[in-house]
Amino acid sequence: MVIIIASLVIVSFLLGNIVNYLVKMLPKEDEEIKLKDILKSAYSYTRGTKLYFILTLAILSMILKVYGVTLLFFLYGYIALILLVIAIIDYKTTYVYTIVVILGGIVGIGLSIYRLAIGTLTFNDLLIALGVLLILYILAKFSSVVALGDVEVYAMIALTMGLGLFIRVLVLSVIVGSVYGVILFARRINSVIVRVVNGGTVSGLQGVINAMNVEVKKSVTAFTPSIFVAYMLVVLFNNVITDALTFIFQIYANI
Repeated sequence: MVIIIASLVIVSFLLGNIVNYLVKMLPKEDEEIKLKDILKSAYSYTRGTKLYFILTLAILSMILKVYGVTLLFFLYGYIALILLVIAIIDYKTTYVYTIVVILGGIVGIGLSIYRLAIGTLTFNDLLIALGVLLILYILAKFSSVVALGDVEVYAMIALTMGLGLFIRVLVLSVIVGSVYGVILFARRINSVIVRVVNGGTVSGLQGVINAMNVEVKKSVTAFTPSIFVAYMLVVLFNNVITDALTFIFQIYANI
């Protein structure tokens, strides 16, 4: 047990450094990121590393507690850290870098081929997942319902987790994102009301309308943090999430 804990701390430190490096360097599009630089960053303790070390250690520890030292621990832990990088960068820049998604997608493609070979993944499941992703892609291309970067992240999750868990993450992420969006929207509108009541820069009906339009646009924020939260909830509390979603759908069906 001591060896496992010590190994987890060391690995979390190394991976935390890599997460810190990717979060800082990817948004700097004028700088080329090479694989050797990513690997080298694992041994570089820089500003911000402590936070990502703690986050990485917490994520891996929770997954380890549920799955033990198994293949699922390594798989879910790897994808969780990929999603963490995507979510943090998306939150800061509202942009999803395809290169990070590919890092997870490569593993997903390999797993899908393996599952097809041993029979744990059927072509029907694969077709259903691809069908859902196609619908999301069409929505991303021709509407603002979902962003293309979010579809890429969903594709990575579908490939690595399989149809059942992917659908749970999809549904739960919409719920989490909706709740967060409502809270954020309410806070934005409240700031306008406060400015009106206090006699600030907002005055007159048109001024209030214009201010609210500005705040509504600001309330449109990154969605991948909601996907990350949904992913972690499904990975850590799969049975509870399944029962809760089943209960919600049963209520909806009886309405």
